[in-house]
Amino acid sequence: MNMELPLKRALLADSRPKLETGNWKDFHYHHLYHSTPHFIPCLKMKLPDFDAWVTADDVPLAEYKITMAEKKVSCWIPSEVGKVKRPLMRNFASYMYLDGQLEYARAVIIDANGTSEIYNLSGLLVSETSERPFVFQSAESTDDDAYLAHEANLGEIKVIIKEVIIGAAIPVPKPTFVPQAKIHERSNKAIKHQIGLGAVETIPIQDYFALEVVRDIGTYVFRYRPIDFLRANSVVPPLPLHSETKKSASPDGPSTFQKQAMIQLAALRKKTVKRIKQEPKDAIIPSQSALRLLHPSGLTTNGSVQAVQVTFPPPRDVQAMPFEAIIPSSGPIVNVPIAEFAEQFKNDVDEEIITKLVGSGYKKIRTLRRLTTEKLQRMGLSDGQVDTLLDAVGDFVEGYDDINYHVE
Repeated sequence: MNMELPLKRALLADSRPKLETGNWKDFHYHHLYHSTPHFIPCLKMKLPDFDAWVTADDVPLAEYKITMAEKKVSCWIPSEVGKVKRPLMRNFASYMYLDGQLEYARAVIIDANGTSEIYNLSGLLVSETSERPFVFQSAESTDDDAYLAHEANLGEIKVIIKEVIIGAAIPVPKPTFVPQAKIHERSNKAIKHQIGLGAVETIPIQDYFALEVVRDIGTYVFRYRPIDFLRANSVVPPLPLHSETKKSASPDGPSTFQKQAMIQLAALRKKTVKRIKQEPKDAIIPSQSALRLLHPSGLTTNGSVQAVQVTFPPPRDVQAMPFEAIIPSSGPIVNVPIAEFAEQFKNDVDEEIITKLVGSGYKKIRTLRRLTTEKLQRMGLSDGQVDTLLDAVGDFVEGYDDINYHVE
């Protein structure tokens, strides 16, 4: 491919037609990439497997009636009012449609080693440092026929994947999302829930770039309904006569298959998470390690359950993003407030450093994974302060993991 401009390639979800290469004036703010970029040259590359799933309270929702076509995967998931839902992805970027409304693009860059991370589409961007999380909420019914025309895509979360070329930096976007006020009482989709917006939350400052669509990759469709509706329509198996109540984002709780995968993942992460200074050559998870997890993109079958082989790539350059190697991407530790860490290590980490982190939007342990050495330097931290912070966070993660982490 011959190009005059030093273009870069990534993956994106979108539904718009492809722009002509180099046509920068046609880019709009809703074509964006955010997070520190790890670019690779615009060359023909072999794309890795794609994963996408929805979580509530940081636990994956169970998926039922999985169907697959050439470039489209669909399934049903249970919805519950008040549960925060987040479509998650690995090794790609996407445009997300909520009840038929377009949100905006999120891109994850794949570097020359195939390195990537799980990316969380968590809410609607409000400002440079805040967003409103997506939640399930009760839907109000109406007999106004005007609402019949708007029901086609209700009860649906769609993630469309496309390959893109990353362009110039752009201002912070201002996407819009307006939850449907009412749903017609004669709706044949039995919609009882809809997607709404929660209270404003603080997020770290991000970078944004224009993106040009290159080609379609695939589509994920998650159709959500209350668990009672799914049982009544034989999408979800009926409850057994004598069942134990399990704590889970899915009202049925995780299956035995899911529990086994979660236990394996916990054991693998606990074994391999190390501090940078002590184990500079260790990976978070070995590049060839894999687990079988329930997933709509599954290509193999385990009994009657669709499953997918998930291979974890090597970590990013620890010199560029050192916290990624000592903070896991999931588990109880990720939602622990920075304030709890600061209280425990107040004799090791200067209060000024904590103030700078919180002031920049890093308020929970998981947000530190996005920190780069460059960002730390821009905050005014010396090399010694960075090393001290890394040591303290490593000790905190290991100590918290030993005391608190378990899989039910």
